[in-house]
Formats: sequence, C-alpha cells, structure tokens
Amino acid sequence: VQKGSSQRHRVTRGRGEKFLFTGLFTCSRCGCTITAERKKEQYIYYHCSYAKGKCGQAYVRQEVLEVEARKLVEDVQVDEERLAWLREALLRSHSDEQAYHTGQLEALNAQYATIQRRLVQAYMDKLDGKITEEFWQAKLTEWRKEQDGIQDQIARHQRANHHYFEQGLKIFELAQAGLRQYDTKTEEERRNLLAFVLSNCILNDVTLTPAYRRPFCLFAEGPLLKKWRGRRGSNPQP
Repeated sequence: VQKGSSQRHRVTRGRGEKFLFTGLFTCSRCGCTITAERKKEQYIYYHCSYAKGKCGQAYVRQEVLEVEARKLVEDVQVDEERLAWLREALLRSHSDEQAYHTGQLEALNAQYATIQRRLVQAYMDKLDGKITEEFWQAKLTEWRKEQDGIQDQIARHQRANHHYFEQGLKIFELAQAGLRQYDTKTEEERRNLLAFVLSNCILNDVTLTPAYRRPFCLFAEGPLLKKWRGRRGSNPQP
C-alpha cells in the first residue's frame, strides 16, 4: 500500500516535460535556475534547483507566477505615440542592417568572381601546357574550397538579413498586440513570447523582477516609473 501511495504522489521532475516557465527565471538568493515539478500529477510547483545547496527560496504554484508574468507583459504595453516611434526606429534599424549585409554580399560575390577568373585562367594554362596536371588539380581543390566557404558566408548573410527583418516585425507585432495576444496564446507560445521579451527574470519568493530586452525595456520604463513614483508618494522618505 505504501508503495502504491508513493507512486501516486511521485513528483515529475526533469523528464522531458516542458513547463510554462521552464528556463525563464533565476533564483534571487543564489542565482541558480528556477525549475519546476508536477506533484500528484496535477499541481505544478516552481522552486530553486538548489545547484549550490539549499537557499530558502520557497515553492511557488504556477498559478501564482502566471499572475505575475501577466503583469510583466502588461508593463510593456505601448501607446500610439510610442508605437509610431517604434515603427520608425525599426525601419531605420533595418535599413542600416540591410546596408551592412548588402555591402558584405557585394564583397563576397566579388571574391567569388575573382577566384572563378583564376580557375578559368588556370584551366586555359593547363590546356596550353603551361602548368602541370598536378598543379592544376591542387589549385582546383584549393580554389573550390575557398568558393564553398564564400558561398556559406553569403548564405549566412542572406539568412541574417531575413531573420533581422522577421525579428523587427515580431517586436512591432508584440508591442502592438501586447497583452491581448498573450492571453490568446497557447502555453508554449506564451513561454516563447516571454523568452523573447525578457533577457532575465529574478524570482524572489513569489515576486518576479524582470530585465527586459531592448526595446521592451524602454516601454517598461513608463509603467515601472509610475509605480515607483506611486510608492514614493505614499512613503516620501528618501
């Protein structure tokens, strides 16, 4: 009977299950990762991983942290004026990024063309008997390898340019849809959204202290400053 009871109350920890806040929070007391476990196959609790030993961070139910996380997203809501500023900033930023990648692609294509001209000239020299077959094969292998490397760099710049544009659009969409989008997302999508918005987040008992990625940190300054002023107003001591 005891064995059956033990199995029923066994916790699920680190067995491939990805919880809502997996990998998003760190412990305020020791800096370790906040991990999660499922108890009684129903309740999900978060706590310090205790990688450096017990630190006193309490177990927190996921429902409590969901309320806190929702506030974090709410704090990066933007008004129309800031939304217009973001649109302009993203367009300028993408223009600069595109110019950089375009310049790099032009230089790489020029390098590739130079090597190709060398290959053609070397082949003509081989046909004319000016170079040996052994020399030709060695240069062919060397230059083809260089061209393959250049093509890899070209592909990376093309992907980076496209990825940067997609990231900019994602930032704009998140700022525009904000909390409404968060509420309609699946658990995995909410986790990805939080990971995109937050660079780090500290858990102290049941309170989350966020570090936002740019430009979300700029959006958060308004609500956070308002809260800070409210606290100062209720307690005017320095």
